[in-house]
Amino acid sequence: MGQASLPGRTGGSIVLPVILLGSCLFALCVWAGGELGAQSGGEVGLGAKSQWRKPELFSLLSFPSAWAGSLSRPPTIPAASLFDLSGRSVPVGSLVGHPLLLVNLLATWCTPCLREIPSLVELSRRTGGQVDVVGIVEGAADRTVLSGIRTRYGKKFPLRLDPAMRFSAGLKVHGLPESFLVDSRGKVVSRVEGRVDWTDPRVVRYLKSFLEKKAGL
Repeated sequence: MGQASLPGRTGGSIVLPVILLGSCLFALCVWAGGELGAQSGGEVGLGAKSQWRKPELFSLLSFPSAWAGSLSRPPTIPAASLFDLSGRSVPVGSLVGHPLLLVNLLATWCTPCLREIPSLVELSRRTGGQVDVVGIVEGAADRTVLSGIRTRYGKKFPLRLDPAMRFSAGLKVHGLPESFLVDSRGKVVSRVEGRVDWTDPRVVRYLKSFLEKKAGL
């Protein structure tokens, strides 16, 4: 007969490693969660995070991937060549002069971008046109999709094309959709990453606050 095991000896030799392994896994999950939580606070994604102040709109947005902040030293929108849907060159300067302009960068292949358009159009209506909206289509565009947008919204959501993506490159955009608030001088006063419900009353109030401050002037 073989050596008899003491009661509980075999079970104990298995349970202890399992407990230790479980503790390690738990600690790893907590560490990973902390890292992801820090990223979700809006400090990643642009490669220029040091320029941004603490996010102002993060808690107001409908989508957790969206993020907003104000620039400490606002840049001017890039002097890149844009085109209308007929292929005619449109100077970027034609976008400047509105009390507050919301420049929305999108692509025809980007589903979240297309789903965001209705709320952008509604935002302009709810602010009585105080917040003007323009969409800039980045990269190669699907003409069928462009035609559908124009048919449905017309002048309510004017489109400009940036096939060489120089406009987005000038603003260091790494993902779409992304939106920029531009004051009457052409200065970027805030930017928002991700799809947003622009009809959220808190978001509308946030935008109107720029108007009350003369859009950052």
